[in-house]
Amino acid sequence: MKIGRIFFISLFCGCVTFVLLIVSMNMPLHMVFETKPLARLVLLRGTFDNWTAEQLGLEQSELDFMKSNRDMFLERNRIFGESESSDSDENDHEADGSSSLSSSDEEGGVDSDPFSDEEEAMMFTLDDAPVSQNFELGLFRSRVCGVSQNGDDSCLTVATNQAIVQLNRMLHAVTREINMPMWNNLRVEALFSVLACAFGLLFLFASLRPCCHNERMPEYLSALSFFAAGVLIFIPIVRLLLVSSDFDQNMHSNYNVTTKQLTSWSLVISGLAVPLAFAASLSMITREWKTLSKKIYNKLKTRPVITYPVTNGHVEMSDVHAERNPPAYVLIDPADDGNLLPEKS
Repeated sequence: MKIGRIFFISLFCGCVTFVLLIVSMNMPLHMVFETKPLARLVLLRGTFDNWTAEQLGLEQSELDFMKSNRDMFLERNRIFGESESSDSDENDHEADGSSSLSSSDEEGGVDSDPFSDEEEAMMFTLDDAPVSQNFELGLFRSRVCGVSQNGDDSCLTVATNQAIVQLNRMLHAVTREINMPMWNNLRVEALFSVLACAFGLLFLFASLRPCCHNERMPEYLSALSFFAAGVLIFIPIVRLLLVSSDFDQNMHSNYNVTTKQLTSWSLVISGLAVPLAFAASLSMITREWKTLSKKIYNKLKTRPVITYPVTNGHVEMSDVHAERNPPAYVLIDPADDGNLLPEKS
C-alpha cells in the first residue's frame, strides 16, 4: 500500500480504536448500580413516619410510591428477607469500612431480633446504614462506594468476583443475571478484540513494503482484523445491554425504587470504538474493490487487435479463430494506393 489518504484514515481509526479498547477494559464501569439500603430497610420494616424522603435519599414521589406499594413489595421480597437472617451475625462481624454498609446484613440483623426490641435495634441499625451505595463492576476490578448520613463517602477497590457476591447479597434480582461465567466470557471477548485491533495495525504497517508473493495480502489481513475487532467489541455490548434490560424489568416487577442503574461509561467508550474499527476496515476494502473493478473494466473494454494477411485486396480468414474474432479496426492494403479495405461484417 502506498502512503496516502486511505493509509492515514485506516491508521487513525485503528489507533483510536486500540486506545479506546484499552481504556474501557481498565475502567470499572461496565455495569453500575446505585442502591439505597437505608430506604430499603425502612421499607421492609414500615417505619415511614420517622423518616423523610431527604433522609432516605429518595424523591418525595418515590417515597409515596413505596408507601402505596409496600404490601406488594413485601410479598415479592419476603423470601429474600427470611433467607438473609441466618447469615446476619457472621456478616456483621466480618464487614469493615464501606463493605460493612451492606444492607443485607442490617436487614438480617433486624429480622433476627425479638419483636419487643425491634424499635431499639432498628434505630441502632439505621444509624450505621448508608444512605446510598454504588457498585461499579469492571472486567478485572470493581469499586464499591458508600455515602453515609452525614455526607461522608468512602470507596473500596475490590476484585470483580467479590463485588458480584456482595451485590447479589443485596440485590437478589440480579443473582441469575450477573455471574462469574458470564463475566469470564466478557473478558475473553474484550481481550480478543484488543488483539484483533493490534494485528490490524501490524498488518497495516507491513503493507508498506512487499513481504510475500501477493503484495496485497497484508492489506487483506489488516482489513479482516479490523472488521473482526469491531464484531468482537459489539458482542459484549449487546450482552450487557440485555442483562441491564432484564434487571430493569425485575426491579419494576418488584416495585423497587431503591435500586437503579447508572450510565455505563465503559460501554459508551466501547461503543465509540465499534464504528471506528469498521471504518478502518471498510476504507481498505473500498480501495481494493475500486482497484479490482477498474482492472476488470479496462480488461473488458480493450478488444484484442488481430492482423490478417492481405492477398489481392482481400483479407484471408482461413483461421477459425480469426472468424470468431474480427479485427477491431479497418485494414489498409498497401498495394491498393492506400484505399481502405471494407471491414468484415
